[in-house]
Amino acid sequence: MRLWERIFGASAIGLFFLALFSFNAGAYEGTTVGHGGELSGTIKIKVPVPPNKVAKVTHNPDVCGETVEDEAYVVNRANQGIQNLLVSIEGVTKGKKRVSTTLVLTNQKCRFVPHALAGMPGDFVEIRNSDPVLHNTHLKLEGNTFLNVVMPPGGKNIKKEVTQAGFIKVKCDAHTFMNADLYVMPNPYFALTDDNGHFRISEIPPGKYKVKIMGEGYVEMEKEVTIGPGEKKTMIADMSPR
Repeated sequence: MRLWERIFGASAIGLFFLALFSFNAGAYEGTTVGHGGELSGTIKIKVPVPPNKVAKVTHNPDVCGETVEDEAYVVNRANQGIQNLLVSIEGVTKGKKRVSTTLVLTNQKCRFVPHALAGMPGDFVEIRNSDPVLHNTHLKLEGNTFLNVVMPPGGKNIKKEVTQAGFIKVKCDAHTFMNADLYVMPNPYFALTDDNGHFRISEIPPGKYKVKIMGEGYVEMEKEVTIGPGEKKTMIADMSPR
């Protein structure tokens, strides 16, 4: 169990994300955005970077290795940019039209790739297994099982539609050190930071907003930003590890 789970407990984490994403999924309206703005930037970690935890592998070490390091702190050491953080603009109920997509999550070398995903209700999650061993991929939405599938080597991909917003925790029941995060958001104004800690959100209706930054292993941050018509704004933030 990771640090934030030990501190708050599974039920408290579930309630936190339930409060964070509570909304009417049908409330968002896609339309044409005139003179939309853009928010981009880099999210960095306040040094020093904590070490990732290392789990000893007891099942399939021939494939997984003897130990596996978790991915709470995936940081570019050159610029201290953090990967896999969610940056979201809160409270937008009308804006750019959403594009439905399929979020692919692969069991690969005894890890979930990618480690973090983000989408909206109406998107599909597709689970794949590229390993020569059996995995059991278990997704829980707000603590309740959303999808629980056995993934044998060479088996078919499993695909399911996500119908409501919330936080989905992904685990492998066969290899308990495997985990991933899936954020299902109420509007399309979000982005995940890349391997340099960069993000970009476009076609933002002019206005004043709250921007939330969150991710595994970090203290959530909230900033206010005002986007003028056609304005391209840059935001730099430093995150504190838990």
